[in-house]
Amino acid sequence: MKGTFRRSDVVNKLEIQPYVHTNRGAGDWTAPSYGSGWSPDPIYFRQTQYNSQRLGVNAKAMFQLPGNDLEVGGWYENNESNIRRVAWRLQNFSAGPAVDFNNVLRLFFDRTGQYNTTQLYVQNTNRLPEGRLKVTYGARFLDIGADFTNNGRTIQRALALPDSARPSLSIGTRGNLGRATFRSGTSPS
Repeated sequence: MKGTFRRSDVVNKLEIQPYVHTNRGAGDWTAPSYGSGWSPDPIYFRQTQYNSQRLGVNAKAMFQLPGNDLEVGGWYENNESNIRRVAWRLQNFSAGPAVDFNNVLRLFFDRTGQYNTTQLYVQNTNRLPEGRLKVTYGARFLDIGADFTNNGRTIQRALALPDSARPSLSIGTRGNLGRATFRSGTSPS
């Protein structure tokens, strides 16, 4: 969906485009256990489950002033992505790939990523006399924040995994500056 509004006393054109994107699914793999102590069998079933939702808006306004074509705009997006990986035993690994979903072996990880992106810009075009030369210039501001949280959830009967001890992490950028912050502990489920 996109809204375009034309000509007022000040604004020549205004465009606003909101969007929503969701994605949910799973990736399956019957994987070798590589002799690990947590799997009694040489092969197991592993599933990576994901659920993402992005909400955002793009907007821009265009102005025509004497000798100038001015454009001002921005983009904002909020993106939350959940991902977890679980392992189950097979019913009989030597007979075939049938999965025993009542026999959970391990919860590898269960994490959430929260991303916020803001971009603002201004751009101007000058047309010099007789339209023989055109100069376009502008500036842009970008701010991105990313928080990664260990959800701290467990699955009954699943073996514990060191992922639950991983710290949560925040990464942010503003313009050309970057920062990262580590938080210890886990979030409540």
